[in-house]
Amino acid sequence: MNSENAIGRMEKDTMITLDDDTMYVLLDETEIDGRKFFFAVKVDSETKNPTTEFEVFEEEIEDGETYMSNLDDSPFKESILVDFTNNYMKTVGEMMDKKNETE
Repeated sequence: MNSENAIGRMEKDTMITLDDDTMYVLLDETEIDGRKFFFAVKVDSETKNPTTEFEVFEEEIEDGETYMSNLDDSPFKESILVDFTNNYMKTVGEMMDKKNETE
């Protein structure tokens, strides 16, 4: 799937709708060599609830328009998933530290 969508500048914690009306919530972002990537969960169009389907998108800017392209399976995608996992582990660690401070 190589869906692209002309949309505004992307940010973490926002919902996007692709041209095929598929919706995703951008859960995390990372930048590698000036390229911006997002980890996203697909959203059920009827219930608006997250599904168990996840994608990695690359933000592309062309002629002032922002597009999201699905990153195909590749060793590069695997390395980006490592970044997202590390971000998640850092966030969980920070949450645990805050919890321990309040106890």
